[in-house]
Amino acid sequence: MAHTLWIIGQPAIIFPFVIKAYSNGVSDDDFRLLAKALTSIFLRHRVIGTRAVLTWRLNDVFKKFEGDVHAVVNHIEWMKTTTDGWWDYWNNVEFKHYLLLSGHHNESIGNNSFEAKRNTYTQLLQQQEIRNMTEQDHLWDKAKIDKRKELIGLT
Repeated sequence: MAHTLWIIGQPAIIFPFVIKAYSNGVSDDDFRLLAKALTSIFLRHRVIGTRAVLTWRLNDVFKKFEGDVHAVVNHIEWMKTTTDGWWDYWNNVEFKHYLLLSGHHNESIGNNSFEAKRNTYTQLLQQQEIRNMTEQDHLWDKAKIDKRKELIGLT
């Protein structure tokens, strides 16, 4: 999870959380919980492509962060469920629209078989992740959808 966070996150936001977590003696389990929450919100931020500034949305919770990862996790969970227009860029409704592919790509490939769609998944990280998940059997089944939801923080 930490590796994924590093790849998709913004170091200027991640490092302060990591430093504060370790400075406050956060346990490995709590650190993993923090990394999972941060990964989820950074992934949503990257996939949706909003121009909203994530730093500003995490700043207050960061200032108060003294090792209680649950406060950070709860804030991120709130961001993922709120319908407040100022905050709802990262909520589940918005994100589910972009769960697999951008709306534009979905429209352009139309109602084809998964295999035909899979062959077009060559550009984006989210497309490559789906290709990797379906490499052996080329099937997009319920188990893989559930796994994908877990990876991106929808479960």
